[in-house]
Amino acid sequence: YQQKLDSIENCPLENLQGEITLFRCVENPMNEASFIPNAVLLKPKYAMIEGGVNDVATSVSSTTIKANWKAMLDTCVANSIRPIVMLIYPWTNGTNAQNRQVDTINAYLDSLCNAAYPTATVIDARSGVGQFRVGGTAGNYWDIQSTYSYGDGVHYNETGNGKISSIAISFFSYTKYYDNVISHNGLNYTFPDSSGQLALKSEINSLAWRTSGNAISYGSVIGTSNSYDLRFIVAGVDAMRIDSSTLNVGIGTASPNERLSIQTNAINVNSFSIENTSTASNSYTNMLFRGGKNYVIGVGNSTETLAGVAKKWYVYDSPLNSFRLVIDSAGRTGISTVLPTSTLTINGSFATAYIDKAVDYTATVSDCVIEVTATGKTITLPTAASITGRQYTIKLTASGSATVGTTSSQTIDGSTTYSLASQYKYVTVQSNGSNWIIIANN
Repeated sequence: YQQKLDSIENCPLENLQGEITLFRCVENPMNEASFIPNAVLLKPKYAMIEGGVNDVATSVSSTTIKANWKAMLDTCVANSIRPIVMLIYPWTNGTNAQNRQVDTINAYLDSLCNAAYPTATVIDARSGVGQFRVGGTAGNYWDIQSTYSYGDGVHYNETGNGKISSIAISFFSYTKYYDNVISHNGLNYTFPDSSGQLALKSEINSLAWRTSGNAISYGSVIGTSNSYDLRFIVAGVDAMRIDSSTLNVGIGTASPNERLSIQTNAINVNSFSIENTSTASNSYTNMLFRGGKNYVIGVGNSTETLAGVAKKWYVYDSPLNSFRLVIDSAGRTGISTVLPTSTLTINGSFATAYIDKAVDYTATVSDCVIEVTATGKTITLPTAASITGRQYTIKLTASGSATVGTTSSQTIDGSTTYSLASQYKYVTVQSNGSNWIIIANN
């Protein structure tokens, strides 16, 4: 190709200089050692990488081939070069086993670039120049179409190279051209001028979607039409991605596991923030949760006066038009009230855990009220340490007596036990962090 380019009369020198130069490097084996001097040090804007048949033909392992590819891609990224990955072409002389290895490598490259290299472009020319091999994997393009084959089962003729070039060049565009078309042997050639810019079409928003605004019609879309993820790249990093298989949206992550996954890696940074800037008397910053019943979680704006929840966080029962939980700016919590007057204000009834026991029993963290239904039984309190404020009520309803005991020689108002001496006697105790004190009894 370069020889044909050189033979064109009056070929503009600008086409052989700077960022729009085309270099062709043939190496065997294709690996990092040959890639750096022959491609990276030339400082291209793009590196179009194609290879693998020779490696497979000489029994290089898939592990080594994949590692070589990844090393070259990493080198491109490290040197601000956009890699263009040409998947390995059809190969008639390759055995079924070798072509299966090629398919595995191609699938790896496609998946790797999609997941880890946002600046990479993958070009697959197989369906354009290949054909199905009977006895091979379903849907394969292992054999070169005769129209495009050089005749040795490996290389492509001029028509074949032209076909591959047309597939590859469809991913590119030029922003400027020479005014005068250059002719050679009856063919016309057009080249970018010295101020021209060679660019991937995926980089040029002016071709489809302008940053200055777009006049659109009904049905206009921005998105993908194949099975690749829709990715939004900022400074070379995946800022947002819509997974093509799940439609999950990821912000700050390339692998969203939920319908919306937000990932951050910073200290004292909120992962998610919403705000309603309205100053109306009925303005709220809300999130609606739909399900079997709709609930709203939100905060009343500072100017809110309609419901009395200004600067208060709440859970709102939408169908019943009722605030179920409110936390005010002083940290007081209200249940079924928007006006909590204490640390916890409950406007309604409440329930605590109840259990009845006819055997000896040790109270647990899940207990609150314990009814003793048999005489002569002992209810043992847990250690009072590290549970300051916890309360238990123990009541004897059987005829006879029962005992309330302690753990680790702790005391109940100075005694290691407390006696429920007769039917219907009870005691309520509370931990002070080291022992138990009596709050109520009869």
